[in-house]
Amino acid sequence: MIVGVIMSKKLLSQHDYQVILSTVEDIYSIQHIEQFPDHILSIVKKAIPCDLASYNEVNPELMRITSASDPVGVTSEPEVQGVLQQYLHEHPLVNYYARTGDSKSIRLSDFLTQRQFHELGLYNEFYRPLNLNYQMTASIVVGQRSLIGIAISRKWPDFSEKERLMLDLLHPHFVRAYRNIHSINFIQRDAGESVKELVVINRLGQVQFFSDRVWQMLHMYFGSFRFFGTLPTELNAWLTRARDYLSHDSDVPIPSVPLEVYKDDKRLTISLIWGGKAATQDTLLFEEEPIDQTTSILAYSRLTPRENEILALISKGKTNREISQTLSLSSRTVKKHLEHIYTKLGVHTRGAAVARFLQL
Repeated sequence: MIVGVIMSKKLLSQHDYQVILSTVEDIYSIQHIEQFPDHILSIVKKAIPCDLASYNEVNPELMRITSASDPVGVTSEPEVQGVLQQYLHEHPLVNYYARTGDSKSIRLSDFLTQRQFHELGLYNEFYRPLNLNYQMTASIVVGQRSLIGIAISRKWPDFSEKERLMLDLLHPHFVRAYRNIHSINFIQRDAGESVKELVVINRLGQVQFFSDRVWQMLHMYFGSFRFFGTLPTELNAWLTRARDYLSHDSDVPIPSVPLEVYKDDKRLTISLIWGGKAATQDTLLFEEEPIDQTTSILAYSRLTPRENEILALISKGKTNREISQTLSLSSRTVKKHLEHIYTKLGVHTRGAAVARFLQL
């Protein structure tokens, strides 16, 4: 990702930046999980020209797939689904995801020449009737046995490195939006031992709505504070920075990193559900769950909110000096934080740390 951000300065025009910024805002505008597939397909087609966009729920282990598309109905007809299912084992992109678990953007041409692709039953029975020769995908890992593949295809030409970079930059926002919406979708259902609550807060930092349970969690995890319609200082500072990451007009946006706070044998995870630049308010998702002793040990070794901030800025290509200026820290302090980050993530370079960061 850090390499991609550096490359973006050379590959992306000002227009491309504006497309990405606009698309990111559109990604977070969806509110219901049932609308997510059609919504994502519509906006990805606007960002990257293609003849067909498809949303594919795949079980790589069983080689099973269900698909929706834009234009609507192209891949969802039972007969078409059956053909795709029959030849799915030949699909190099599905096989790559099944083998590696990697979710980065990949193209058919990364694995096969056009001649090799045209020799497959997958091409002759599925893609050829649709008049498609090139494809690029990114995935959302849903569980150990399931992933969502967002694929864009066209007759000609192949997808460029600039278009791959644009999909790479949008991909983390697809993941974050999906997780936010999925959590909200189940918030009213029985979640076992976990507790999920929503907090509505306006752009002035004033709380518009929260439940008594949220009030209890705030005091438990952030200590006693005097409530004047605002959140605790630490939480409000995190929210301000998270909003800034998404709304900055002159930089490639990155998803906000959830804030995790631990108390005894419980963990509180707070995620920002961004309303978009023009919105007057945003929503915070509070998720509290118990953690066993083993998980507590692992949690202790994970990144602190400040380390998450620094790593988020590194993923945007910021230097130590720029980070120190942004966060009002000394260069020596930034360097010390980096040493802790490398140790906790088990890596030795900035690029490897960013790669791990995108998987957290």
